Amino acid sequence: MLIQRFKYEGELSLARPLAELLVETALAHDFEPDLIVPIPLHTSRLEERGFDHVLLLAGPLAEALEVPLVSMLQRTERRRPQVGLLPDQRRENVSGVFTMDPAQPSVRGRHIVLVDDVLTTGATVAEATRIMRAEGAASVDVLTLAHAVRSDTDDLR
Repeated sequence: MLIQRFKYEGELSLARPLAELLVETALAHDFEPDLIVPIPLHTSRLEERGFDHVLLLAGPLAEALEVPLVSMLQRTERRRPQVGLLPDQRRENVSGVFTMDPAQPSVRGRHIVLVDDVLTTGATVAEATRIMRAEGAASVDVLTLAHAVRSDTDDLR
């Protein structure tokens, strides 16, 4: 419920306490990334919402881990929201939607922590990870606030 209030209702006062949960998790798991990379919104969705909720979560994490926060992923297409889609539909919906921003630093040989708000099937982070691994990232760890499980989801990849 807190994530929904933050993300969809714009309760920005929740950003810091939610980000602190990510920080606690990262510290507990001894993440030692070279870069923090948020999953981006499409520019049209950012304009509608007025803020990038994942960027607001990733900033305090990068600060706490003392590593750069780099918005190197770009969404090239606006597709339908993932909410309500089945696993295969989610994978298809995000296939090919990310590119790397050529103006950002290279990920080659670097250890990345990819940040998103909720992991349901993993389709979004899998696609983002695929792009970063293709660009030479040494490793990609994923950090989310929640792992949602749907009753009709038979596999979480």
